[in-house]
Amino acid sequence: MFNHEFILGTTHDIRSHAAAMKKNPDMKHDDGHSLTVGMLSRGELHWRFTRAGRFVYACLIPGHLERGMKGTIVVK
Repeated sequence: MFNHEFILGTTHDIRSHAAAMKKNPDMKHDDGHSLTVGMLSRGELHWRFTRAGRFVYACLIPGHLERGMKGTIVVK
């Protein structure tokens, strides 16, 4: 089981993915806008923002979003 994940997207993307994670909590991710890390491990996600805006990130392991593991990145 993984400890945390970092998913970057729109508010709609995050809500939709959170619902999918509740149904499939062991879901594996293999895309450029997410990172999953296990116990006592580290990871890096490199992302180049090409436009200004507000971008949402969250940990969508079931129960983590509800505990406040989320945030917003503001690109000017």
